[in-house]
Amino acid sequence: MINSYFNVLVDDSINIKEHGLSIYIKVGDYQLLFDTGQTDCYLVELKKIGLDKSDLDAVIISHGHYDHINGLLYLDIEKPVYLHQDAIKPKYKKEGIKYRYNGVNEAILKFHKDNFIFVDYFHEIFENIYVLGRIETKKYNPNFTLEKNKNIIDDFHDEIILIINQDDGLSIFMGCSHFGATNGLLAVKRKFPDKHIKNVIAGMHLKESDEKTISKIINDFHELEIEYVYPLHCTGALATNLFKSSFKERCIVINSSNKIKL
Repeated sequence: MINSYFNVLVDDSINIKEHGLSIYIKVGDYQLLFDTGQTDCYLVELKKIGLDKSDLDAVIISHGHYDHINGLLYLDIEKPVYLHQDAIKPKYKKEGIKYRYNGVNEAILKFHKDNFIFVDYFHEIFENIYVLGRIETKKYNPNFTLEKNKNIIDDFHDEIILIINQDDGLSIFMGCSHFGATNGLLAVKRKFPDKHIKNVIAGMHLKESDEKTISKIINDFHELEIEYVYPLHCTGALATNLFKSSFKERCIVINSSNKIKL
């Protein structure tokens, strides 16, 4: 069995001062960073667990929102960064009648342009480590747009999933699941129809969802026979509590950067 584990470096419940997500993942000899939060907080946490940015083999950016990608500004060394090409395009969020810029800091594009490895659909970045994109969804959030003051809704086609394929099952990492957590997992199952999904470590963007909607997703997770669920970031308190109530000890609520075995 390959020695695999992860440490959540940045999450709303761990780093109260920072809204965002960043996860360190060790799979055998490979050391990965899934998202970077929005500041250098992930680097501070990385040092606390005895590691340095130079130890990383690759960075995976789930999508192009500031709280997942802007930490790249502080990664001042050359490392391969896997992301969808549209993750670096401007993005906005409508708040009332105003639009707030919600995308990548342009300074990142200048420094990391030669480090970007653009991925679209399905790509193996290391042995048994994959990224998956083109997750179809029919439900869009009208508050997320691609142009300021224009009704061009973001369909989040730039959001990608990280998949770790091990003997005892798949571990799935999703940044915000804007495409819908169920849609994401179904897309993974289509690529790995004979594999059991052991772990789902994910922000699920359910903060504004009602109990009926959340319960439907929880039921989907049970039907897909998900073994362990780790709700993070934008999942929201209500959804986290409902997952915990349903999955009991198989729902792990993370509140520190301690090592967690995959």
